[in-house]
Amino acid sequence: MELYREAVSYLLESRVAGAALKPSERQERLQTLALAMFESGGEDRKRMGLHDAAERISAEHGDALEAAQAFLEDEALRSGLVALRTAGEIEFWHLTFQEYLAALEALQVEHDPLRPHWFDPDWREVVRLYAGALRSGRGERAGRTYFRGLLAAGGEDRVQRARAASLVEELRADVLPFGGDPASGTPLDANLAESLWCFEEASEVTERERVRLALALNRLPEGDPRYASSELERVIVPGGEGAIGSEPGDAEAYG
Repeated sequence: MELYREAVSYLLESRVAGAALKPSERQERLQTLALAMFESGGEDRKRMGLHDAAERISAEHGDALEAAQAFLEDEALRSGLVALRTAGEIEFWHLTFQEYLAALEALQVEHDPLRPHWFDPDWREVVRLYAGALRSGRGERAGRTYFRGLLAAGGEDRVQRARAASLVEELRADVLPFGGDPASGTPLDANLAESLWCFEEASEVTERERVRLALALNRLPEGDPRYASSELERVIVPGGEGAIGSEPGDAEAYG
């Protein structure tokens, strides 16, 4: 988070001469643009028509449409954060800028606009940056409330609960450097234990559902926690007679 913040601040503050708006005001408008691009969906989320972008900024910040378009054109020349394309479109120079600014904008919305996209791989970094910004800006309690909401989104479906637990475990690793543990006091550990037990021999879960659970758990940053002990990584091969290689004259043998 800090690296993103410093990079964006540097680009905005190093080119203030002649700008009609303060760096903070310019960033607010670029945040609006970043989230609007993501919400447009599909491949178009990486770019937007200049006129449409100006309309979104005008509606959100009360700027005249002409002023909003002039702002975007000026930013393309000034900040190094956005660029104009020959097709009359605007895009961010790098997707990481867009993801970071979209996450900051989402924090300003009363009802979390990322909720429909929590498990969407296209929104993965935005969700991660949102969690980090929420924890660093509003404290551990806000982070814990957010984690509880994510876990509750799993509902009664076993696979969806595993997917939610996997996501929270990933976000947890991102926010721990800010201090405390927002996952404590949440059902995270219980959800993970339930999901992992489905892989035990005593479980009656079908093989098909185990595959779905494995895919749902693929965001665990440290992998399967059951293998934290090196003892569990050992594979016991029973002794006895055996043969290696092929029979003389085997037409299918290598070599």
